[in-house]
Amino acid sequence: MKPDKDMKLADLMYGHGGRFICTLSGRFDSEKYSHAPPIQICEMKCGCWVVGDGNNRVGLILRKNPEATLADIPNKLLATAQFGEWDNEMMDWWNPCAKSFREVMRKRDKHISKPKDPIYGIIEKNGE
Repeated sequence: MKPDKDMKLADLMYGHGGRFICTLSGRFDSEKYSHAPPIQICEMKCGCWVVGDGNNRVGLILRKNPEATLADIPNKLLATAQFGEWDNEMMDWWNPCAKSFREVMRKRDKHISKPKDPIYGIIEKNGE
């Protein structure tokens, strides 16, 4: 399943903040940071999409536009990988306790809108 271009950035899962994070400050301007590596979005085994790196860039985009979608990110700055292309141990290390950017940003900013009637859960693949 490839993520839809209308998928909101705030609904993506917040990835690991260690050595993979891209440290930028201020507002994110794709022209100013054209040399930045692509924001890596990869599918977790639960079906959620996690941002493996570039968390700070996503945060900066959401501060500027809380309703931003994947379509708002230039193609050259976005890389997607389907589940299966990533090592399970590495994925669990990146994001052992998945939280959406909406949830993480809400703790920092009050500008991210709350979804109406949210449903939380995990779906795991069982066999083939």
